[in-house]
Amino acid sequence: MNTLNATTSEAVKHLHHRHDPDTSATAAASASDMDAVRDAIVALLEEEPRTVTELTAAYCRLRLVNGWPFLTDLHNIARRTSDLHDRGVIYDTGVRRPTRFGRPSAVWAVKEVA
Repeated sequence: MNTLNATTSEAVKHLHHRHDPDTSATAAASASDMDAVRDAIVALLEEEPRTVTELTAAYCRLRLVNGWPFLTDLHNIARRTSDLHDRGVIYDTGVRRPTRFGRPSAVWAVKEVA
């Protein structure tokens, strides 16, 4: 087992109790994965501001190299971006870039810490 998996396993153990049903362990692992996805989004936005489409493409391209979780639903990037916006971690720059369908898409950036 590599160190990343060992660390993740330890973190997941703290999210559920030993006598909880197996579904609790699965839910805890999923919550841990979503934290990792949020961290990945912030890392990508620290490189440069991006749209959700650009974030999704970059995440997929760099997932294995960075050890980020596999996503069965790529819409999770949009959901976690929304979470980060709601938490005040990232902001809409006001810039719009077209999606592959020609629709405008918000460009997101990490808020500067004061």
